[in-house]
Amino acid sequence: MSAVAATVGAVPYLPGSPMPTPASRAAGGDPDSIAPLFREWPREDGEGSFAFYLDSRTDLDEFLAFDYRNADLAHHRSFVPRARRVTDPSLLAAQPELDARPQVADFSEFYSFVEHGADGFTYAHDFRAGNARDVQVPRFHQYRDLVSYWQVFTAVPNAALTDVVHRNGGRCLAFMFNSGPTNFSRDAMLRQDPDGSFPVGDRLVDLAAYFGFDGYMFDMEEGVVDSADKPLLLAMFQSMHERARMSGFEIHLQIYGPNPDGRSYADWQSISQEQADYLTTPDAADSWFLDYSWSDYLDTTRDTLAVTDIDPYGQVFFGIELEGFRGEIGVDTTRSPLAEAIPPHGSRQPLGSTALFSLTAETTRRVHAELKDAHGGELPDFEEVRHAVYRGERRFWSGPHQNPALPADGPIGLYGMADYVHARSAVAELPFLTRFNTGASDQFSLAGRRSSAEPWYNLGIQDLLPTWQFWTRNLTTGEPVTGPLDVDYDLSAAFDGGASLSITGTPQDDDGVEIRLYRTELELPAESWASLTYTSRSVAHLSLGLVFEDDPGTTTWHDLDDLPQNDDFGPTWGYGSGGRGWGRGGWEPTSSWAAGWRTTRTGSDWQQAVIGLGGEEGRTIVGVSLAVTAPAGTDVDLRIGELAVSANHLQEQTPEAPTGLVLEDSRLRPDGASAEARLIWDIESSVAYYDVLRRGSTEDAAQLVWLGRITADRCYLQKVPVQEGETSVELLLRATAPNGRTSEPAAVMMPVA
Repeated sequence: MSAVAATVGAVPYLPGSPMPTPASRAAGGDPDSIAPLFREWPREDGEGSFAFYLDSRTDLDEFLAFDYRNADLAHHRSFVPRARRVTDPSLLAAQPELDARPQVADFSEFYSFVEHGADGFTYAHDFRAGNARDVQVPRFHQYRDLVSYWQVFTAVPNAALTDVVHRNGGRCLAFMFNSGPTNFSRDAMLRQDPDGSFPVGDRLVDLAAYFGFDGYMFDMEEGVVDSADKPLLLAMFQSMHERARMSGFEIHLQIYGPNPDGRSYADWQSISQEQADYLTTPDAADSWFLDYSWSDYLDTTRDTLAVTDIDPYGQVFFGIELEGFRGEIGVDTTRSPLAEAIPPHGSRQPLGSTALFSLTAETTRRVHAELKDAHGGELPDFEEVRHAVYRGERRFWSGPHQNPALPADGPIGLYGMADYVHARSAVAELPFLTRFNTGASDQFSLAGRRSSAEPWYNLGIQDLLPTWQFWTRNLTTGEPVTGPLDVDYDLSAAFDGGASLSITGTPQDDDGVEIRLYRTELELPAESWASLTYTSRSVAHLSLGLVFEDDPGTTTWHDLDDLPQNDDFGPTWGYGSGGRGWGRGGWEPTSSWAAGWRTTRTGSDWQQAVIGLGGEEGRTIVGVSLAVTAPAGTDVDLRIGELAVSANHLQEQTPEAPTGLVLEDSRLRPDGASAEARLIWDIESSVAYYDVLRRGSTEDAAQLVWLGRITADRCYLQKVPVQEGETSVELLLRATAPNGRTSEPAAVMMPVA
């Protein structure tokens, strides 16, 4: 599924142009803009602070007095619930010898720039999404258990980040640098009212409850926790946990560097028995980020873990410094101590979990350096840079071979994180539907048709991407391979969203290639089925493979070429209220079509194959693969636009048309060619997301132009196209259920004269 508005933002930023200044960001490049930016409150230096910055310059009285339930900030709430992950990630794993217990915390830039790297991070962070083409969005949330960011100190994470982290089953934390006025002392963060309550702690919990995120990472490295104040700090943490439960959620509080009197680096690079009570006191800190030189004090931490009931995998995160590294992309065993905490390839028992710092910016910087070395000191064209940046990200997570099942080799290994920890999967509930939307693209498609040619970025609408990127195996031998087929995302072709999965290459033999995509936990009810939507510009044969929990060593293959063509039934997942579900329009489990069929998606070049799984009732799918076979020397060129697993009764839900749709505000831009708009409606928890569209021109009113997608009760549209001579524009809001079925639209008129 996908979620969140695709045109929330203020200043379109184009590759190669100068970075906007803070002043232009504050005004959105347009002092009359109606963009719902994070508003400001005064700091000690007299300047404002975006996005609830809570740092050494913050006036806590202003922070407590600030009205966060205002009309602008209501646009920055996350409504995506945290998904359940599969129970055992070691089953059907790319490297099954790995220990399943270690976790990964990631403190990185989630909106870095493809060409400008981290220089654009703060600018992009100010907005939930926008129309910039240059923004990089991370594609490996399946490895992340705790997610925050380092470059900005805010009490509220960006809603797009919270959305995608929750969809992948992780926790999203706000990050704060606590020193000066925000230090953990009784005069600052630990102030206590006569009734025993902690006003700052209470406010932090209320922010998490309202904006939909999971907790906080408190960076205490610059602030001393006085021994007399330590009991007060523990009491505030306990109060925060209790208040969160009363609000209906479990909060997660991570600490970094709580320094006692005397300030020793060892006090925040190890866990001494004196400091252990931060983790052993009930409802105090939930986890600890150990500073990067922890290996120098490892005996202290080991001794403490041996005599306490601290959970080293859920509570202890050994920090890995990536900022400023200039080696190859990956975890360099000659520079990184990670192997001391989590041995690669499961060679011994791990000590705990790990926390990564600034991997996105540093990986991008290294990619830039490689490209400049190869191009005479200059970056090549944008497309080549973007391709290399995302390949660099894959090298970091999946290893130098970009295949998580191929361990790093050589005496000095450049390892990927897949050599240390398992990928996690949130594909654990039916119906399952993905369109491989990465969250940033140059276009947007609906039902196989191009619906917008505007570039956009929006991490919040990223689908559940493949668990393994990309685990390719020889179809005959089962051995992992680096070729001959290349698997990637194609941002120029999509069935629904901004991307599809591309499979290209030229096989050198007839063995075929298996692409293991998803680790799943999908128990099949009666009348279940799987569906694949694809296009092919070659003679390659495509098969869908399923692995079941009761026989994990066997893949059951379904050759799509064996399915008969039948366009009478129509598509299983249709865009629009006329979309049909299997079991509607004549299908019966005992009919001659029970094994499935192929059909052409209406009005497009996309084919859909539907595979009947009625005979597998009660079994649990734990893995989904594709197989591609073609004669040696034949070019393969495939696009996968959609993958789904569902059942007849799950397709019966068609959402009602949205209610309560109103135009909160609108404004025609000075050029007259576009307008801004703010919409509000009644959100329904059963809806996966809402699409916002506009009718086409008077000559083509049936053509729908996509403007945004969101899982929320409102959105801001930065660029609504306006045709010459129009006096009003009809905006449409359409709801989509988790099964892919869509509602009739609600409509509102926006004046533009």
